[in-house]
Amino acid sequence: MKRSIGKKLGIVFGGIGIVLVLALVVGYFLIGDYFYNFAINPKSELFGADSATPAEPSEERKWLDEFLASHYEAGEEWTRIESTDKLRLQLGAYVLPRAGSHRWVVTVHGYRGNNAEMAPYAKRFYEDERANVLMPALRGHEGSEGEYIGMGWHDRLDILAWIAWIVERDPDAVIVLHGVSMGGATVMMTTGETLPSNVVAAIEDCGYTSVYEQFEHVLNDNLGLPSFPVMQSAGSMVKWKAGYGISEASSLNQLRKSKTPTLFIHGEEDEFVPFSMLDQVYDACACEDKEKLAVPAAAHAESAATAPELYWKTVRSFLSGRW
Repeated sequence: MKRSIGKKLGIVFGGIGIVLVLALVVGYFLIGDYFYNFAINPKSELFGADSATPAEPSEERKWLDEFLASHYEAGEEWTRIESTDKLRLQLGAYVLPRAGSHRWVVTVHGYRGNNAEMAPYAKRFYEDERANVLMPALRGHEGSEGEYIGMGWHDRLDILAWIAWIVERDPDAVIVLHGVSMGGATVMMTTGETLPSNVVAAIEDCGYTSVYEQFEHVLNDNLGLPSFPVMQSAGSMVKWKAGYGISEASSLNQLRKSKTPTLFIHGEEDEFVPFSMLDQVYDACACEDKEKLAVPAAAHAESAATAPELYWKTVRSFLSGRW
């Protein structure tokens, strides 16, 4: 009798154990799937963007729209290439040509952003530096196809493709890479690759140290959630669905291989990408030809708007003599 009861209890508790294990496994993957849709799926609007496009276009956005209207046929303003990865994503960019100039700037937007937010930078580079400006839409954004946001990691390879596109058309091109937030991280990750001598400098504005550390910061400080098990589950899901690991997507690791002169900029009041990351990325950069600028009172991605004179004076000084 006792054996029978014990056997039944063993079956019951064994069943409960199996259910609990299954629940934990399912829960683990549900957490990862939610995170993926929350942060990596470009169709989700849960996470917000680096900067929202204002309802009333800025003067710079009006300038960009007028420029495109005067240089392209309606609906044909995108220049397109294919990426090199197996997804065969189609990428899109605005090209702002400057006749007679071999100066080129590739300016890269932020997370869930668009080229409207990069209009102030494009206008400055085009008018003040008399440069051609290439404004790529990163995969999963605006004019580019893609089922996930690359967070700069796969995007670095897309920027390499755009650099090759420029050099093919202008072998004498002198190229500067510029990016803000996720665009800044993209630029840093790109500099860790083998670049042609045409690339003479990079400017990164408020980029993060790594995708893992940035997500962990948002999770802990912005959402008040613990790292475990969310980050582990998220990493598994991103690897499965997007094909890259959030730990391998590291600006720091790429900068340790960088030979590109780089200007690092960060707002001192940045709470989204912590200001403390400025020193980390600067110190990691293997290139000795580097500078950093901390912008007082500037929030995330607001350095140029908060202190335009300081920002552009520093940029111009850094680029002086390089092109």
